[in-house]
Amino acid sequence: MFLISFIISFSLSAQTANNDLIINIRGISIFRGNYLLINIYKHRNSIKILYELNDSVSYQMMLNNKKFNRTQKGTVGINKDSVDKRYKRIYGDGPKYKKDSLLISTYTYPLYTKLLKEISSTSTRDLENKEINRNGVTIDGTHFYFNIKSGKTERKIYANAPDSISQPKLYKLIHQTLYLFEKDK
Repeated sequence: MFLISFIISFSLSAQTANNDLIINIRGISIFRGNYLLINIYKHRNSIKILYELNDSVSYQMMLNNKKFNRTQKGTVGINKDSVDKRYKRIYGDGPKYKKDSLLISTYTYPLYTKLLKEISSTSTRDLENKEINRNGVTIDGTHFYFNIKSGKTERKIYANAPDSISQPKLYKLIHQTLYLFEKDK
């Protein structure tokens, strides 16, 4: 009896795990010094979204800072620990991040749930859309990295400044997710 109930519960948990979806999005804008991290977890009828954006220290601000520039020029031939101590003295512990999270129901947001399902079921080739993007140039240095885990499948996707033409589904995912946070405020 114990063995039968164990097998049933194991197969049910395996089925649920196969319905789970995890999407990690990491966006970096080199010239602006911005960093964005979004983690989306879909489990059964709920979706949890974690959001992180650097808030205060950007690379551009550091380039305009005289103390930073003097420290940069003085780093040649100095050991790494000494340089790290200088940065810490000038900037504290580094960038500050704005973090937030959101828990939503798949029933309340059916269009967003449908978008997650589309992302999960669309091939990596179609999401990257390399044919259209092969001659593209990223002027602002914005790059996105996507890690999509669905069941036992894991995919890594790279996108240069996705927009509604170059990578429409990835673009929509980023914007719809950020819209949910704005709407929740």
